[in-house]
Amino acid sequence: MLDQTRRSHRKLYQVWYDLRNAFGSLPQDLMWRVLRHLGVESRFLNRCQDIYHDSTFVVANAKDGATDPVRQAVGVYQVCPLSPLLFIAALVPLVRRLELLENVGVPLAADVRPCTSAYADDIKVFCDSADGIQRCHGVVKRFLAWTGLRANPAKCASLAVKTGPRGAPVRDESVRLELYGKTITPLGLNESYRYLGVGDGFDHVRHRLQLEPKIQQLKREAVALMQSGLAAWQVVKALKTYVYPKVEYALRHLRPLQSQLQGFDYAVKRGLWHLLRLPQSATTEFFYSPTSGGGLGLQSLVEMHQALQVAHAWQMLHSKDPAIVAVAKTQVCQVVRKRYRLLEDHWQGREDELVRLFMNSELAASPHATALRRSGDIASLWVDVQRIMSVCCISWTNRENADATDPFALRVTHHGQWLDHNTVLRHVKLHMKLRHQTRWKGLVDQGKTVRVHGGLGSKFIMSGAGLSDAEHRFGIQARLNQVDTNSVLKRRRLRANHHCRTPACSSAETLAHVLNHCAPNMDAIRQRHNDALETIGAKIRHALVRSKSGAELRLNQTVPGYTGAALRPDIVVRDVTAKTLVIADLAVTFEDHSPGARHSSLQLSYDHKILKYQPIAAELRQKGWRVQSTAIVYGALGSVQPSNFKAYTETLQLHKSEARQLDLQLSSLCVRASHRIWRGHCRQHRERQGSGAASRATRGSGGTPRRTSQARARRQAGLLTDRALHR
Repeated sequence: MLDQTRRSHRKLYQVWYDLRNAFGSLPQDLMWRVLRHLGVESRFLNRCQDIYHDSTFVVANAKDGATDPVRQAVGVYQVCPLSPLLFIAALVPLVRRLELLENVGVPLAADVRPCTSAYADDIKVFCDSADGIQRCHGVVKRFLAWTGLRANPAKCASLAVKTGPRGAPVRDESVRLELYGKTITPLGLNESYRYLGVGDGFDHVRHRLQLEPKIQQLKREAVALMQSGLAAWQVVKALKTYVYPKVEYALRHLRPLQSQLQGFDYAVKRGLWHLLRLPQSATTEFFYSPTSGGGLGLQSLVEMHQALQVAHAWQMLHSKDPAIVAVAKTQVCQVVRKRYRLLEDHWQGREDELVRLFMNSELAASPHATALRRSGDIASLWVDVQRIMSVCCISWTNRENADATDPFALRVTHHGQWLDHNTVLRHVKLHMKLRHQTRWKGLVDQGKTVRVHGGLGSKFIMSGAGLSDAEHRFGIQARLNQVDTNSVLKRRRLRANHHCRTPACSSAETLAHVLNHCAPNMDAIRQRHNDALETIGAKIRHALVRSKSGAELRLNQTVPGYTGAALRPDIVVRDVTAKTLVIADLAVTFEDHSPGARHSSLQLSYDHKILKYQPIAAELRQKGWRVQSTAIVYGALGSVQPSNFKAYTETLQLHKSEARQLDLQLSSLCVRASHRIWRGHCRQHRERQGSGAASRATRGSGGTPRRTSQARARRQAGLLTDRALHR
């Protein structure tokens, strides 16, 4: 309504009423009378009357105890979910009487001319003429006198806007409204009235700035969480649960400056960089990717506002109230006519198509619409939604089926069904998070492991999974390839070479090399594998005892009856009586799935294990055994191969809950063990440096001294020169 007034230079008169002790002074007889007039069932009406009949309450405190019972003669109960509904029903006579007035209200669409909005005790009346607002005000005064309710003139306000001589909006000083002999405070064009928790006023600049104090408060709360000493995953969960929901309602109804939202988002990013010990070169796509894909699942305030705008616009165009749908379409058409020169004959009766083409940014391609170079239009929700849909690759589609036609149907790429009122906001938010995940996957260095994340393998990121803070940070840093290996330090130009810090090793010191291939770490690497194998073996033994099976479990032993090479599968379940054999091998490999690779390293390890033990399966099948072979694969950074669940439940006959528990347990076990391997690798290097056992000779540089050696030599030469001068 305010946008239409500013866009079309119309008159607007509004009055906000604040009722004094509204819930406590409403006559109960009025409620029953109105409910009976509205046709409410007698059983429900009698039940409500019975609740309030001879009802009393007491007031108690710790010092004086409880008072005598006080009878609830008027008003409705406080903190009762039924009370707002009863109060709203009591206001129906006022709303209907205002709607019967002629030539009042504001025309928002064809045959849609509202004049009031009321939610509980928040009442507002509006009109496009001074005479109309005077008549509406008279009806409100008579209603208050009839019901016994009283308004507080000091907290009521009015706004009167008309067009000045040059077309600019000015305040209409001729309109003065009184209540109980006192003048209702008139608002200026740069003032606003707080209505339903949002500032309602004419000045769109101040309207956009009113969220600044709330954002600053949220920023202080976020900083307090960052400094609270909680674990990083606990801070993220607290942000999602307690901070972001506080601003969601305001973002739905306001258009704040983007710089305000970006300031809060930047403060959160800096705090997370510090908590997770990440350099500022670390990608923020990890923060905003969904938890199902290995991210933190946060959503920036900028994107939350965008998702709320898209969902709000879609919900208005699909409202069950035809008046709301008509108003929404009319508003879009007003924006279109301000920005395009239309051939009206062509668009007659094609309102839905016009709205859809404009919102999809396809109207400029139509030969029946010409974009204006200077439109003079104002910013609005619909212009914002058009831009957001274009950036986020969202479009509305004309959906036709046997039941009805939906010209504004919406569907996102990750969800195969058409969105409805219950799912539109959730899936638009998820669509934006998946865009971050897609960009994360496209990163050559920090996105190599993204494709194998997700599912149970990323559960530890948001639950801790029993990991210490250092282990949790290591898991995240390693997945982003931000652990300080020599290869990473050379990429940041903090090292002259990328060779492994182990003297006898000439390989590049990548995290994959340290965690899976470096020779001095092989004992710890084997221990990680054996710990995981023992955990799986304990579950299988328990399952065999529970099922009273006569099968034998063999861990890391040769297969009896096989005459070929001395292969030792990690897991063999052998039942001599039934002549069944299950072969399963365990692998803990480093995660890698580059954008151009067809399969991940986990899948390649799975295929290799299956192929490795095919000779055993073939020979034993010839001897009459029923053989099943499978592989169990985990990532060194906690990823879980999807086929593990099937291997546990179908091949090894574990319960689904046990399979899920194993995946969760071994995911965190691999992260913990890999962190231990990395710390041991660094500790050995420090010990070599402390004992002087490591060679200081440079490798592969033709005898050129390192930069650190050059700097040390320059410092020593300077000291000698100073001593010589002092002598």
